[in-house]
Amino acid sequence: NNNNNNNIMPRGAAPAGIERSGGGGSDAKDAPPLPPEARALDEFEKKMATMLRQRFAGKDKMISDTYALQFIRGYRGDKNPERVILAKYEEMLKKRSEYNIDNVVTSRPEGWEEFNKSVMDGKRVLP
Repeated sequence: NNNNNNNIMPRGAAPAGIERSGGGGSDAKDAPPLPPEARALDEFEKKMATMLRQRFAGKDKMISDTYALQFIRGYRGDKNPERVILAKYEEMLKKRSEYNIDNVVTSRPEGWEEFNKSVMDGKRVLP
């Protein structure tokens, strides 16, 4: 998570001032075009990213910049995008907290060791 919102950049986007090239020494003009989701942030997106990070500081530390940007871009077409983005983002954070999502990756449920050993040994674990 990057809290410096001036540096939020979708995966695959080239940093400011750097042309994205297709590799192999080709010019940027020969590179395949970036997909729409990799475009640079516009002013609305920068404003909303800053607003989300400030309003939910400390509550969204596990949320990547890319995931936050999905909310911004996904709900910006609504009648009142600012209100909707903030509401949906807050709703997502509440659900993550309610279901303890941020700890799912780091915790091991009961029986995990046995299940993992079976999988690693190549044994069939499901009927």
